[in-house]
Amino acid sequence: MSCKVLMVTSFKGGVGKSSSVQAIAYNMAAGFGKKVLVIDIDPQANTTIVFSKIDLMELLRQNEGITQRGEHPVTIEDLLIDAGIDIKDAIQKTEYEGLEIIRSLPTLAAVEEQLKADIRTPQQFRLRNQLSKLDPDEYDYCLIDCPPAFNAASSAALIAADAVLIPVKLDAFALEGMANLLQQIQNMRRI
Repeated sequence: MSCKVLMVTSFKGGVGKSSSVQAIAYNMAAGFGKKVLVIDIDPQANTTIVFSKIDLMELLRQNEGITQRGEHPVTIEDLLIDAGIDIKDAIQKTEYEGLEIIRSLPTLAAVEEQLKADIRTPQQFRLRNQLSKLDPDEYDYCLIDCPPAFNAASSAALIAADAVLIPVKLDAFALEGMANLLQQIQNMRRI
């Protein structure tokens, strides 16, 4: 995959991770004509809701496997659990030209132990392996919206990422969280 992969993460919630992903992705696609893939690995699914133009009730119905068309959409959770799923089946168009998304659902938070327990493919390489299945010129950028925690999905995003953006608020807890996150990033980059 030749596109640049940017992970947006922080240990602190409410610092603008999802808003940053949404603004950067929209501006790259609409303002600069770039082809952008957004991957939402945050179980809160805010970026999914914004770019999929669905409301919380529809998201919760999808969480139960029920959509308006009666099908279960392929999500990031499915891609992380089952390496046999084609990443292209999870990519959905948005209303914005050049901007596509792999959606998240609230059930992503519940698969953490399942990801750790599956030793066939180490969990930290799952997202990178899925992204490698894309055509090299398919996207210019891939932006990954991460949860406010360092978990199996976040470690998979870090291994797949070329760069990390860490939004912070200037307070003691946020700065301490950033220091912890930087240590985690250093540890993971050694892999």
